Amino acid sequence: MIRYLRATDPGELAALARGGYGGVELGAEFCHRRLPSVRQVREARNLCRSEGRAFSLVTPIVREGAFDAVAAWLAEVAAHLCGDEWVTNDWGLLAWALEQRLPLRPALGRLLGRQRRDARALAMQRAGSDEEANALRGSLWDDPVTAGWVASLGVERVELDLLLQGTRRPSLPDGVFLSLCGPWLPVTLSPSCPWSADPLGCAGPCKGAEPVLLRTAEEPHPLWSRGNTLFVRRDDAPGAAEVESLGADRLVWAEDVPG
Repeated sequence: MIRYLRATDPGELAALARGGYGGVELGAEFCHRRLPSVRQVREARNLCRSEGRAFSLVTPIVREGAFDAVAAWLAEVAAHLCGDEWVTNDWGLLAWALEQRLPLRPALGRLLGRQRRDARALAMQRAGSDEEANALRGSLWDDPVTAGWVASLGVERVELDLLLQGTRRPSLPDGVFLSLCGPWLPVTLSPSCPWSADPLGCAGPCKGAEPVLLRTAEEPHPLWSRGNTLFVRRDDAPGAAEVESLGADRLVWAEDVPG
């Protein structure tokens, strides 16, 4: 198993000095305004290469009004990342990149896996049947037809979150590998960002802001709010045996609440 550091801001790469990471996944999953500049991507990739670490680019769900800008950014970045891995969380952007034959190796981000990340799934699991409890641990990649279809597109890897209620080992074809992500699990995200009334023209006021901790009387598991996304947190870091038992060869870990 290889551990990757998931970073939104290049400043988070300082965590590499503590060791234990064989690669970096840099980018944004939830808002295109949090994507790093082309220069920052190049510098991060060069840092990884100089230290013998792998590098992956991460892109978010893309709103229709932002699609052209994100596509242009991706095309420019791809010219500097020939042959590197790209983790996309948007089907439309993937289709466009394949049509354009961008020189990147596509992987599917965790937001495309259709998992049940809400902490309320724990209560549902306790109250349900064994079959219902097992379903709460599943994902889109339990369907071998769907998994085979994405493999035909040239996708080499998919991501899943390490759910509070447990994650079921997916059915993946040969040549498609699995990454498991934690500890911050995105419960919900919204284009109605609390930081800006105009997300498409936003200047990124959330950058550098501390996450907000939210608690309710009904739910014992707290929520963290950052940018346009709410998260729950898995408290424990899995060992290599747990990761490998789920068929994964990579653990993607975010030390900070993702932006």
